[in-house]
Amino acid sequence: MFFTSKRPTIQTAVAAEWLAILDSAAAAALLTTPVVELFISGPPLTGNDVYANYKPCTFAGYLPAQLKLNKAGNLLNGDQARTAPAYFEVGAGNTIDESALGYLVSDGTAKIYMAEFFPSPVPFSAPGDFLDLDVIWPVSISPIFAVQNLSS
Repeated sequence: MFFTSKRPTIQTAVAAEWLAILDSAAAAALLTTPVVELFISGPPLTGNDVYANYKPCTFAGYLPAQLKLNKAGNLLNGDQARTAPAYFEVGAGNTIDESALGYLVSDGTAKIYMAEFFPSPVPFSAPGDFLDLDVIWPVSISPIFAVQNLSS
């Protein structure tokens, strides 16, 4: 008999450990110098995305936000996640009217760790326009995904 895992349930403690290594000791951390960046153009996300293909925002006062992960916690369905706040606001000065299509969690130079498009573009056109973003880094513990047969 042969069986391939299809919908395993990850244990909560294991999910918490996976989340803990995201920013653990520098030598073991999965994320190095992580920042949250807003982008105004880029191709659809595939999971093998190229950092240079996404154009960052340029509105007055824009800077990538340092990613500071909170402790792991439970989502409504029991899955585990770490959250990180990121705040962006148009400052005074030469305001460029643009809309953010989504965000990247990256190393700020070459690697994309996670990315997402917003449901609709977020406009930045006048001083004081802002986005208060909660980045959620989830790990599913429930059997909600289907695994393709990886044997050959």
